Amino acid sequence: MALKYTFPTTNEKLNFGVGTILGSSGYFNQGRGFGGLHWGMVTYGDRMNNVTLSVGYSYLRSGINTGPTLYKPGTYAAVEDQYNPGYYNFASLPVLNTGKYSPRASAPIIGIGGIAAVGTKASFIFDAMLIFGSNKTNNPTQSVINNYDMVTGAPSNTVVGEVQTGTLETIKSTNLILMPGMRFQKKPNEAFQVSLAGIIGKSDGERYSFPIPMCSWFYKF
Repeated sequence: MALKYTFPTTNEKLNFGVGTILGSSGYFNQGRGFGGLHWGMVTYGDRMNNVTLSVGYSYLRSGINTGPTLYKPGTYAAVEDQYNPGYYNFASLPVLNTGKYSPRASAPIIGIGGIAAVGTKASFIFDAMLIFGSNKTNNPTQSVINNYDMVTGAPSNTVVGEVQTGTLETIKSTNLILMPGMRFQKKPNEAFQVSLAGIIGKSDGERYSFPIPMCSWFYKF
């Protein structure tokens, strides 16, 4: 769902606006994931030549559980192999759910964009967004020790320790999205746009960059 509202002013070239985008993962992962983007903006110019400055806040929870697999603490004796009498295997451990969680990422965003006519039917467009992301994780730990019989060397038992609360860790990332392109418009209610977008970023000390070329078609009902 996307909503946007513009506040006109007495100056025809100056306008303010707010917007929001909300969504879920839908059919993927049974709709457990969700995210949103909320922003405010100010635009100066007319329909053919303008510049917009915006600030916003985004968040995303994938709904995909991550983290280590944890087991019920205790001592579990080895069990005899049902297909090989006299041979023993370590017992299957009862699983707990406390180690699984769905992390939530959030990021303030600063954006600037604009459009400038370069002819009667073509315009140069530019968008740039600086995203300051952070993702908090807390992975608990647990000891699982398999013991063997000192005489025969066969599996003896498994000792599962208590769950230890992990240390809260915040992973920060910074991403710059650049989207220069051209927009071609022959009709008032229809336009075609080509953008040579790309991302430059840094997360947890690692730098990366990659292109995201895009083609868009706009139609006004």
